[in-house]
Amino acid sequence: MVTIRWDIKTIDRLSMVEDVLKEFSCRDINIISMKVTPGRILIKSWCRHLQDISSVQTCLNQHADIINVAYLSENLSELATPETDATALFLRHYL
Repeated sequence: MVTIRWDIKTIDRLSMVEDVLKEFSCRDINIISMKVTPGRILIKSWCRHLQDISSVQTCLNQHADIINVAYLSENLSELATPETDATALFLRHYL
């Protein structure tokens, strides 16, 4: 099992959290913790299969109201976007 920290930047609107959670739920990904601020959703999750990570990222990026999706794998020590240092520090601090 892999621990993934997600940083999802969104347009601030009602039901945005619900839309994001549906993507995780459809893939049976366990959410350990979540913090929601205007325009940002931070999620710490457990993922059984590595292919689920890219699947969630792809589906989230297809939502018109989602601006950016980045993730940090604690076990694989890699980040999915070029914003590595700033996002990694933010995710570690808040989740």
